[in-house]
Amino acid sequence: MDSSFVYEGELCYECIDCTACYNLKYSENSQNCQDSVFLFNCQGCHDCVGCINQRHKEYMIFNEQYSREEYEKIKSELKLDTKSGINNLGKKCHDFLLKYPRKNVYAEHNQNCIGNRLTDSKDCFYCFNCKDLEDCRYCMRLAVGIKQSMDYTGWGMNAELVYDCVACGDHVYNLKFCTNCTTNLTDCEYCHQCTGSRDLFGCVGLKKKQYCILNKQYTKEEYFALKEKIIEHMRKTNEYGEFFPSEICPFGYNETIAMDCFPASKEEVLKMGFQWRDPEVKEVQPQTCEIPDSIGDVKDSITNEVLVCAECNKNFKIISQELKLYRQMAIPVPHVCSACRHIKRMKKLDPPELWERKCAKCGETMHTCYAPNRPETIYCEKCYLKEVY
Repeated sequence: MDSSFVYEGELCYECIDCTACYNLKYSENSQNCQDSVFLFNCQGCHDCVGCINQRHKEYMIFNEQYSREEYEKIKSELKLDTKSGINNLGKKCHDFLLKYPRKNVYAEHNQNCIGNRLTDSKDCFYCFNCKDLEDCRYCMRLAVGIKQSMDYTGWGMNAELVYDCVACGDHVYNLKFCTNCTTNLTDCEYCHQCTGSRDLFGCVGLKKKQYCILNKQYTKEEYFALKEKIIEHMRKTNEYGEFFPSEICPFGYNETIAMDCFPASKEEVLKMGFQWRDPEVKEVQPQTCEIPDSIGDVKDSITNEVLVCAECNKNFKIISQELKLYRQMAIPVPHVCSACRHIKRMKKLDPPELWERKCAKCGETMHTCYAPNRPETIYCEKCYLKEVY
């Protein structure tokens, strides 16, 4: 719950870019870790608190080794089942993590690739938050078996020859300028929410169809002849080869993942020519109970209470399944709504950009996801590996 880019995980809470982890909380960029909190770039660790750059360690707090008994005693004193305990530890971890070097980009098992949060990929350029790509450029948030694709965002799953598409995936082939098209789709252009079809042009919501233009059925010969005429006209009007114009987008800029990756004010968004959706104004009901500091003091009746977000002052509720998870993981009930928790988490993400910066250890120029004005100490991969191993 409340996690982003977590793969093969179980019982993960407020985690970002974590893989194969179990019972992990408030952690980032970690793999094969369990029963730990506030980890950053750790691998194979368990029973650790507030650690960075550790490999196959146990019973560590702030990178210091303890016996099991010492670890359990100090951990209990931190009161991680309380909101105050988590807040205090989070502040200490923020300052502590700045003392240690970070890798210029987070990439594993790649060959001839430039990007960040990129793994198991080959011959890729400027790709971000992706896994298992080959021969791709300018892709983001894709995973598993993507080949020969470009300008493609979300989500992948055995996709090939995809160009300038959004939210398409699951065995798709040769798609251009499509959105939200899924499952066994082939040779389609300018389509939206189509599935299980092939040879479509400008269609919406079709399922198991072929040779359709603007949702109208044609014979094979009619389809290809008319399609060429339409493309010829679109070339003359400079429309063909471009994605759908932003003015027909049904969502405001602030309702999309663009706001996560490139935050902007309403004025900036409108100046760029995009839409903005003002939030719906609702009457705020007063909070009907005080949220206990410790999850152990929370009663079942909290699911019937009206709560007010400490960040945006909007009402929110706790549902029974949510409360069950908090108790299982000994997590204090949050004082902010899910939308504000999401915004906080997105601010921790690296932007989908790269900068040139010199390694703080050897001085070599490198590409990095950390802008030059950021305070973190950044090492190139070679120096970082020497530091960690």
